[in-house]
Amino acid sequence: MRRDRSNDRESRPRRSMLLIRTTAFLLACGSASAVYAQRQAEPTPIADWLLVPDYRLPLNAGNHPGPRVPLPYEFPDTFVPLPALRVKGEPAAQEREPRLDGGVLRGRQFALEMLVHDHSDLPIGVGAFLRRTSGEPIWGVLYRYRDISWTGYHAGQPVARLEKRTEWRSAFDRYWRHIVLSVDSGRATLWYNGEPVGQADVPTAEVDSTARFVFSSFTRAEPLMKLEDLVHRVRVYDRPLDGRAVRSRFEELAGAVHRGLVYPGTFHFNAGPIIAHVTTDSAALVFETDRPTTGVVEYGKRLPGDRKAAAEEPRTIHQVRLSGLSASSLYYYRVTARDAEGNEIHSGDLTLRTASPRGEPISFAVVGDTEARPHVNDRIAKLIWDQRPHFVINLGDVTDGGTKSRKPDWNLEYFLAFTQLHSRVPVFAVPGNGEWGDRELHWYQQYMPAPTDQGNGPGYYSFSFGDADFFMLDSNPRATDFRPGGLQYKWLEQQLGRSTAAWKFACHHHPVYTSAERGSFGGKPNSPVDEDALPITALYERHGVDVALAGHIHHYERSYPIKGGRLDPGGVIYLTSGGGGGNLQDFSPVRSWFTAMSHRGYHYCTISLDAGRLALRMYDIDGGLRDTLELRR
Repeated sequence: MRRDRSNDRESRPRRSMLLIRTTAFLLACGSASAVYAQRQAEPTPIADWLLVPDYRLPLNAGNHPGPRVPLPYEFPDTFVPLPALRVKGEPAAQEREPRLDGGVLRGRQFALEMLVHDHSDLPIGVGAFLRRTSGEPIWGVLYRYRDISWTGYHAGQPVARLEKRTEWRSAFDRYWRHIVLSVDSGRATLWYNGEPVGQADVPTAEVDSTARFVFSSFTRAEPLMKLEDLVHRVRVYDRPLDGRAVRSRFEELAGAVHRGLVYPGTFHFNAGPIIAHVTTDSAALVFETDRPTTGVVEYGKRLPGDRKAAAEEPRTIHQVRLSGLSASSLYYYRVTARDAEGNEIHSGDLTLRTASPRGEPISFAVVGDTEARPHVNDRIAKLIWDQRPHFVINLGDVTDGGTKSRKPDWNLEYFLAFTQLHSRVPVFAVPGNGEWGDRELHWYQQYMPAPTDQGNGPGYYSFSFGDADFFMLDSNPRATDFRPGGLQYKWLEQQLGRSTAAWKFACHHHPVYTSAERGSFGGKPNSPVDEDALPITALYERHGVDVALAGHIHHYERSYPIKGGRLDPGGVIYLTSGGGGGNLQDFSPVRSWFTAMSHRGYHYCTISLDAGRLALRMYDIDGGLRDTLELRR
């Protein structure tokens, strides 16, 4: 990876007495590699920790498909708490002491490696510190809001400092950072993404036998975030690392992240199982493993399942269809994956429910723009599960960048948090601009396959559930496809013309109407109407679409009924629900003519249909009810 040198010219205040960042130092680091290479084989860590959040549903539904690597510290904390550590006036939100003999880190030769994941636009931080029992730090490696630093202390005051100001462009796979502190004979070298930052002396006179090693997180701006949401991997070595070893580790870890491996080196499910689609007589399951496997799904109305569906071709992502099911029925299922050596992993016993026929009441959840925060996704998944919906609609931007090159966004963010829900509740998704960036819908088609027997394209389809029909559209090519003559326009016109459902929903990523503060429609600032999407509303009005659901704008907004570009009791309600995890957006300072209700915050919605009644509820991230709407036939 090419080094980002744009920040080397920045001038920032420093209290460091020993900061060195010169050409001579870089040359010295390069020549030192040859010396180390002769006496250092591949370094072996004395501690190697994967910090993966434990996202499982509560109580009897709590299941983790396949193996799970436990966190290296226990809950509740078993160590005597230290006095609160503060960084720039902010107290640590969490402090954890891993199971490690701290003697190594009290010595004059060691290395500490951290793999940090930051997909937030807010000032958050995480660090590893050696601290006295009195609470005073001896040294600390800190990542905070794109700043990388190592600080040595004397009497609680910083006396040596190494730091680098980074930008998101310098992170690998956009949101990941590799940080190494290597100490040799009391001399500290800080590395960032395989490149040296600087050297300084470690104040070893401060170190005594009471010093303790702790992780600290500073997440006041993200109260749901845990320490393990920020630090994904930590290694400790009992000797320093040279440039060759650091670069080798960076390349190894970057490769594992790029492949979306949750537990590198462990045979595991990388995603799923996911219930990607259900009908009254079938279900589509998707699961992914970290290596090519074959698989089998055992399923039935009792445990153990008396029927099987096989995935016979060795591959990493499998799509398996369960057929011959009964409508509105509960089924148990279990996925077994087998690698080329005969090793097996199992999903555990899970449940699914088939679609309801006409005449039965249904309830479903709606969420959009889940793209950026697994800790928010986790809270929403658990809140949705509490209400036991029949299915979930995801309104696009499932990830922040769902393109072919952005696999870790799926595995290490979205599925990490949402598998707990999607392994039991079906998900129907539309593609957002994130998924459409390469115009291939590469991962979207593999993880969330749509029906292909409707004369539809890869990003749009329809399905029925109870007394409702749902028309799932790809609004990315709306400048052409949402106009008369466009492929989707023709398809939708045909599908709506055939629909006899009591309730009709159109779902697509980009909203037709929005009060977003910043324009989001092709560079038209503060435009409340997407002129490219407007033509398709003629079909909504002509064929009695009740609600048009959209995301894209990261807040909640519900319109009054609209018909012909003006308020009309017989019109269509346009609802924007984009608060699933992406960076929140604000509203225009002036209320729009069409706005009935708005809310800035993470949220989800539920919609229930029964006996000619539609009940909409919107809940915030704390489960508080923020909006309601009732329609009757």
